Amino acid sequence: MSGPSDEVPVEEGEGQAQLGWIEAEIEDEFPGLALVTVEVPCRPTRTAPWVVHRLTDLANRITGPYALRVRQLPVPALHRSFYRQLGLDPDVRRPPLEQALFDRLWSGGFVPGGMPGDALLVALLETGVAVWAADAAPLSGPLGVRGARPGEELWTAGQLRPLAKGELVIADADRPVARIFEPLGPPFAVGPATRRVVLYVLQVPGVPALDVQESLNTCRNLLRIA
Repeated sequence: MSGPSDEVPVEEGEGQAQLGWIEAEIEDEFPGLALVTVEVPCRPTRTAPWVVHRLTDLANRITGPYALRVRQLPVPALHRSFYRQLGLDPDVRRPPLEQALFDRLWSGGFVPGGMPGDALLVALLETGVAVWAADAAPLSGPLGVRGARPGEELWTAGQLRPLAKGELVIADADRPVARIFEPLGPPFAVGPATRRVVLYVLQVPGVPALDVQESLNTCRNLLRIA
């Protein structure tokens, strides 16, 4: 399977980015779509004060006019376009960055929630590219993107819910892992027993590889020194 023309550099070794697989039908329908992953050590922990300060600084930059203007920037605009290709209304089911900005305006700030979650949030706010973290232990083989199959289910908002046939999901070799652009549920969500995570980015067509790499590197560095 071919990757996007603007590929994230892929290298061998510990903590290096890898391209996930894309189901052929999806690759044909969405040329340039890619999944970029990296496995890193990770123990859930309290957020360090300096990361809290970084989140506070980011929160202070976010205003109502900025939240409205951000959707016109290149990376957020590409996500909105991709949502529409999927038949989703980005004004109803907001893309990750827009949802984070909405949450900030609604709550007045970002409440530290611990690592790795706060590392993912910093990366999203600084680059516009969402990174997700899956507990590496229950995964079987590398992650990829495919359509959901009849009878498959995933935990969503605390409930086990059926997947629509053909719905795009992140999957391993055996089963779906997460809906795209949605938090992970059990058994793949990060928990107290987590020791390693697979960070992944769904690279929307047109999003520069440098932005994807920067987002992953931000997460990786924060987790390494937290």
